[in-house]
Amino acid sequence: PGLTGSEDAIRSLARRHGGITLALEQAAARAGVHGLAQIGAARWTARDDFGEAQGIPGRHRSLATVLRESLALLPAEARNAFSRLGVFRGGFDAEGAAEVAGAGLATLDALRRWALIVPQEMADGSLRFRMPEPLRDLAMESCDDAPLAHARYFARWIEAHRADDLPPPPREFGQRLALQERERDNVLAALETSRASQDPVARELGLRIVAAFWTHWYLRNEGAEMEAWATSLLEGPGQLANPLISASAQLSLALARRERGAREASAATVESALETLQTGPRDRNLAFAWHLRGFSLADLGRAEESESAYREAETLWQEIGDLRNYSITRHNRAMLALERGDLASAEALVGEAMDLFRAHRSTYLGIGNATVGGIRRAKGDLVGASAALQEAARIHRDLGYVRGWAQNERDLALCLHGLGKLGEAKECAEVALAAFRRVGDRHGEATTLAALARITGEQWHADEARGVLARHGLTPIGELLEQL
Repeated sequence: PGLTGSEDAIRSLARRHGGITLALEQAAARAGVHGLAQIGAARWTARDDFGEAQGIPGRHRSLATVLRESLALLPAEARNAFSRLGVFRGGFDAEGAAEVAGAGLATLDALRRWALIVPQEMADGSLRFRMPEPLRDLAMESCDDAPLAHARYFARWIEAHRADDLPPPPREFGQRLALQERERDNVLAALETSRASQDPVARELGLRIVAAFWTHWYLRNEGAEMEAWATSLLEGPGQLANPLISASAQLSLALARRERGAREASAATVESALETLQTGPRDRNLAFAWHLRGFSLADLGRAEESESAYREAETLWQEIGDLRNYSITRHNRAMLALERGDLASAEALVGEAMDLFRAHRSTYLGIGNATVGGIRRAKGDLVGASAALQEAARIHRDLGYVRGWAQNERDLALCLHGLGKLGEAKECAEVALAAFRRVGDRHGEATTLAALARITGEQWHADEARGVLARHGLTPIGELLEQL
């Protein structure tokens, strides 16, 4: 009573406070002077200067004091585990609780029975726990070295659950991306712990996360966030980190720079990382560096060097038995073949890659379909190309990969233009343009403006494309931009 707002907002507030009766009474008492957002965000739990007029007894006006008195009654083992569990954000599972807090199943069960943690069954049948916010605030007062233990755990966790590695069967489409999304708040908290440390070894934990978490950022269209984390962790104490770990994180930085259109800077970052990684083992990081070298050189129109880099990556993927990433490099060679007009090689390469994508239930099925669409378009099969691009866009929309489906919509617009469907073509291109602008992809923006100029015959679109290239220092590479 006393709380006003949507039912969903009130339920969210109740969940945040764990349904603790005293917490809800105090929250309701503040309803006359605070809105729901203020009540949910404010650190008022330790204050005892409010509630007299509402009839709350003096001994109950400080929620923190009441909770501390109750927590003091816990057995020492449970109290210590409780304090360390406060470092988790967005929930935790039994494995994480054991690693970070030393909390076995018996301890978790005791904390659950005392309503200090709340269990929640997930859609996949697994069980997670969360700690109500008032309790978590108290736990953090005496969490000792738990934040660093939490960062160590999630550095290992993200390396074991990389979305660019093939999970064991049975495989579901996008399953590791879903796991990473579930743990996103914990991963970001681990990054913050690492960044706040002046210890190069602690910084390495964050750099390992940056190296392994790139797919999450890439498909969420969060290149700016990826770049910010990579840059900040590589600075300061990060300069004293293990060079091979730093170089692996630089590969994520290179991808982030590419996504905002800084393709020359991206290529330079890849070259720097590759030089360092070549001093280490022939492992997945070195293979990925060669793959990204091929990717970045293709962006710059250096096709022969790109092909050579991709072949080196393929050799390494085969050496370490990584068919998943081998298939992606194979696919990228198909894109190169398409660019140079070698349609037979492009079809053979993409066909092999698509067979592996299907077998692995890979998220790259979207990109593979886009390349199939490009090959069909080059062969004059605009109907078949349109179908492949529509399927690619569907997959990318399901993944939430805005940049991916924007590229598909742009290319679909050109196919529709070729089929004489000018209204549909213009609509598709405008949708793509808005999406590229939303995620800050200036290269995509420029290419789509060039496509609109071709579709509508209105040259002001071409002028605007030239302006985007000039303002952001972008090189006009590719058919659409070279013909401006």
